[in-house]
Amino acid sequence: MKNKLIAFGWYGGKYSHLDWLLPLLPKTTHYCEPFGGSASILINREPSPVETYNDIDGELVNFFRVLRDEKNELIRAIAFTPFSRSEFELAISKDTTNLSNLERARRFFIRARQVRTGLAQTASSGRWAHCLLTSRAGMAGAVSRWLGSIDDLSKIVQRLQRVQIENSSSFDIIRR
Repeated sequence: MKNKLIAFGWYGGKYSHLDWLLPLLPKTTHYCEPFGGSASILINREPSPVETYNDIDGELVNFFRVLRDEKNELIRAIAFTPFSRSEFELAISKDTTNLSNLERARRFFIRARQVRTGLAQTASSGRWAHCLLTSRAGMAGAVSRWLGSIDDLSKIVQRLQRVQIENSSSFDIIRR
């Protein structure tokens, strides 16, 4: 199997099961993920002619839409974001009313990739994923993982370019 990609961890995500799960999925004309989450299956499976990603979480869907539609701007904004406790604290602030979709997506990615547990849903004050002793590639392990996750975004966006992205109830998506 080729190198697996993941944008971020997510409760219920299937990333750790891809090796045995992907071979079980048949080729199909329309592949649909009604509970899309981190899209790890969709990102790593062979493309179908028609593909739909859906999740009811608007911040999650906003991230994937902005990544697909404004990839250069989002990747640049994230690349210039330091691995920083203050950036993390800013990202977990709940008031997003006056933020652009791009800034909402940037902050979502920070919550998802700078949190200690690696799950955006658990991002809260005091859970910033700093390192005291762990190093990788000549730098703090958490910083190395952060930089690696940014590098993967350009590969993920190539896969998303052909995907319909929905923000709806799973029941509505399945009925369609």
